[in-house]
Amino acid sequence: MTTIIDQFRTIHCPSRKGIAALAAQSPRLGDLAQSHPVLFVALATGYGDPVRRAAAIEAALAGRRLRTVCDLAAIPYCLRSVPRDLCPVPLPHADWSSDASPVLAQFIPDDPLTLCNWVPAIFFANGAAGEAFAMWLAIRHELFTREFRSTRQLLPIALYAWFAQHPEHELHGLLPARWSARGGSRRLLNATRAWLYRIGCRIYLPGSNRSESRGTPFTIGQFQAIELSDYRALLAEQQAMDNCLDRYGRRIASGSHAVFSLRTQTGEPVANFEVAIHAPNGPLISEIRGRSNVDLAPEIIQPVLRWVAASSDFLRRRAVDAGGHGREADDIFAELIAPYVTTHQEALASFGPVTLQSLESDLSELAKRLGMTNWPVRYERTQGV
Repeated sequence: MTTIIDQFRTIHCPSRKGIAALAAQSPRLGDLAQSHPVLFVALATGYGDPVRRAAAIEAALAGRRLRTVCDLAAIPYCLRSVPRDLCPVPLPHADWSSDASPVLAQFIPDDPLTLCNWVPAIFFANGAAGEAFAMWLAIRHELFTREFRSTRQLLPIALYAWFAQHPEHELHGLLPARWSARGGSRRLLNATRAWLYRIGCRIYLPGSNRSESRGTPFTIGQFQAIELSDYRALLAEQQAMDNCLDRYGRRIASGSHAVFSLRTQTGEPVANFEVAIHAPNGPLISEIRGRSNVDLAPEIIQPVLRWVAASSDFLRRRAVDAGGHGREADDIFAELIAPYVTTHQEALASFGPVTLQSLESDLSELAKRLGMTNWPVRYERTQGV
């Protein structure tokens, strides 16, 4: 049995014992290590539903067709071509349908390194966000040409795909666009980044949805200025102005910056401007842009500059108090992601706590695989991701 064990990429004692025990039960079970290594590992290491696994073992012992055994174990038949030395041990939890094999067979990589990363990735993707997402990922060979340290890097996009399928949860409402199996890798990563920004706004800022929550509008020349201090108002403004205000949640919450919407007397947004509250020479305009980040005429900018200069003391007093907000934000995030965590314990078992910061870090690592070192200034909305 040692020979069979050494041919697999075993990583801990329980897996080694399971492989040896299964092979010792019967030559027919031992033969699976050669005819379908992925199936053999699944049966040897407690993969999936125990009733289905027991039925698959019984079918193998009875000499039934390999395809039948695969269907009983919920393992794609087409993965019989994966060599033993490239088979992950143990397999991440998944639930493949009987229709998966002929589709998945078209996407199996030829390159050994890509295949080595690809197999655990598609199993993780299935368990983390469903078979449709796993099929989407199976085509994206460009993500697997370098060794994965952890499939956790896939968690941010898996979360995006899962919440896109569950409109009953609040995080669905923060998605910048629906998820589509037709979209490419870069588009999904960009959409996921925008989603994480929006989640940041949600957890760091209040959500009264009252544009006047910071008082009555300020008159600036022929315009009015409304401070955007709650997340609903900020995200509504970002959508209306087609800009990157969704990135400003933490800065507003920290009290270091304030963001305003400059509007006509009828309420039409004209520009957004940001004030650095604690600048060395007093509150100063750090940025002012029109719709889609276009430059503005001096007759719009100058009254704003004069208003900020005349309102130094007032702006300092209105800075948001950030004391103790970090811990509160972590608690809010945990509540928002709880529907996923409670239903995906197996997929998350080896990852530790999932935080907004960990998701941002994982997404950045995944982006590096595509050579994405800079994110777009704003997410371009489309009909599909």
